[in-house]
Amino acid sequence: MTPPATDPPGTQAADYLDDGPVGRGSQGEVRRVVDVPLQRRLAMKLLDREHAHEERSRKMFVEEAQITAQLDHPNIPPVHRLGVAPDGALYFTMKLLPGSTLEDELARGAHHGDWGELFRVLQIFVTVCNAVAFAHARGVVHRDLKPDNVMVAERGQVYVMDWGIARLIGQVGPSPFAPAAQVPPRVSVPTGALSEPGIISGTPSYMAPEQASGRGADPRSDVFSLGAILYHVLVGKAPFEGDTPVEVLIRAARGDYEHPWLAARHSVPEFLCDVAVRAMQRDPAARYQTVDALREDVEAFMRGPKPLPERTFPAGAVIVREGDAADCAYVIVRGRARVYKTVGGREVPIGELGPRTPFGEAGLFGTAPRVASVEALEPLVASVVTREALEQELGLAGMLAPLVRQLAANFHAVDAELSARRIDGASVRIARATLLYVATHGADAGGSQRTVAWAPLREHLCRACGCDPREATLSVGSMPEAKLDVPSNVLRIAMNHYGA
Repeated sequence: MTPPATDPPGTQAADYLDDGPVGRGSQGEVRRVVDVPLQRRLAMKLLDREHAHEERSRKMFVEEAQITAQLDHPNIPPVHRLGVAPDGALYFTMKLLPGSTLEDELARGAHHGDWGELFRVLQIFVTVCNAVAFAHARGVVHRDLKPDNVMVAERGQVYVMDWGIARLIGQVGPSPFAPAAQVPPRVSVPTGALSEPGIISGTPSYMAPEQASGRGADPRSDVFSLGAILYHVLVGKAPFEGDTPVEVLIRAARGDYEHPWLAARHSVPEFLCDVAVRAMQRDPAARYQTVDALREDVEAFMRGPKPLPERTFPAGAVIVREGDAADCAYVIVRGRARVYKTVGGREVPIGELGPRTPFGEAGLFGTAPRVASVEALEPLVASVVTREALEQELGLAGMLAPLVRQLAANFHAVDAELSARRIDGASVRIARATLLYVATHGADAGGSQRTVAWAPLREHLCRACGCDPREATLSVGSMPEAKLDVPSNVLRIAMNHYGA
């Protein structure tokens, strides 16, 4: 058989020693080989023998080698040689990349709930975006971007693999008005490697609707597939699923996927969900128009403060309790809470907290116990700030740590002294005002017992002592021999207990 004009000349397969399989593709396999003259290990991709006589298969195989070889980028594997084996099989050799795929990384799920792991995966994603943007600038669209085509080598290097169905596109690099030196050279192959209308190629689970419908692909189709990879990062699965390949393809053609915020079974950053959804818009014009724009939004998320985990508390739940060990602080997202101290067995109110209000922050810097209790007045959602998160964000684990911890200790000491004085003073004032009011306005209830209506007394105490209704109620209720029945609006006091 006369090989096609696109076949490479020469037979150099004898220069390699086979060292076992690496993996398989739809039309070929990848094997580990030793380059005998240079004594280096490489990967060799071979076209299967059953496709060796198919003109289109041979053409696409050669084009893959030629396109990949011209994409000289740190995150695209370099191709070393293209040749024909003695049996007529086509092959090309490239850098051997031991490691795992992004698919393997995501399957472990370590990045769900672990911000350090999530940011490591996002850095891999950003690196993939850089490689794809470079290819677009050189006039190439990948058309099969998915986690399984991203290799993470043993030392952390990231490579975008399998350019087997990549095709040439129009120039999408710098503006045509830019100086010629700034316009990257376009990739070229003898046959042109143009997309064939009506032919669907790629992986439907990550495929753009126009690609799944056979309408062809452009750089925005790769943007969609990158959004689908980000979707997988967030949710833990591909956006398009089905019982059969045809069902998956139909869903891809319709752009029929569940919103990542709803599909995830764990907490996910809302901002990244929005990024993925924008990249995966059904209308290409509504997506990010370039990979760089998508990458910039992901990087903006990574530069910003790390989102904090949230906890939900029912009404009446004590979120922090006075005297307990302090290991975190909270910031209220939704709901209200009350703060109080316990003195002499009674609760003394301090105040109320609403959305965006932090509490428990002093415990982040020292080892002293909580100085007050906080109770949810209604269903409450709060962000949790750990000591480790704060130290990482502000750098408090270094030289400033001892100073900050000493300041926290001083705060605890001063807070304890001032709180005791304030609470004791307020209690005394309220007790004296109550006795005077009861002696003046109370009704004789037999013996030394006197009763008054509680509501007007409470208003009087708030005016006279500068306290709030809750503090007045708690203080009077804790007085010895005082019996306060708030629902019945009655206060009864045995006056002889006070020497009356």
